[in-house]
Amino acid sequence: MTAGRPGTGEGRMDRLTRRLAVLGGVALLAYAAAVVVDALLRWLIGLSILGLADVGALMLPVILASFLPALMWRRGNIEVSLLGHVLGARRGAAADIFADGATFLFLLLLLGGYADYLSGLGGRHSVILEWPLWPATAVACGLLAVTAGVQLVALGARIRRYRRDGRG
Repeated sequence: MTAGRPGTGEGRMDRLTRRLAVLGGVALLAYAAAVVVDALLRWLIGLSILGLADVGALMLPVILASFLPALMWRRGNIEVSLLGHVLGARRGAAADIFADGATFLFLLLLLGGYADYLSGLGGRHSVILEWPLWPATAVACGLLAVTAGVQLVALGARIRRYRRDGRG
């Protein structure tokens, strides 16, 4: 998918996925800055930021999951278009629809595994700061659910284009 027209469903989806990615980028920059400050503190005065590893373990899954909806919506994943050249445009588009459906099913399996992991966390906490693990895991799980929803919408749009134009 590319950026949709403003005011359309595609435009709204584009804005949503972009905002999630920007929030993830800001969080990634903040964490990277903390790592740089930690390294400088260790080098200059022999001290470190207490619990930075805990913060990273909680933040990084959320940060990475925040980029996935934009990746799925903008089709930033690796795509091999060799089949389209060999099979022709219409069959290549059908193969793309199949691949999008397989990606959606994979995301559902990933989401199920993550939800299972979340349900087993119980009262577990991080090692140093003793922060509960479930909130960050729940946010990452929610972002995976958003990603699956975005992929489903993108799959539907591709199917509609295929039916209308004969290509995805």
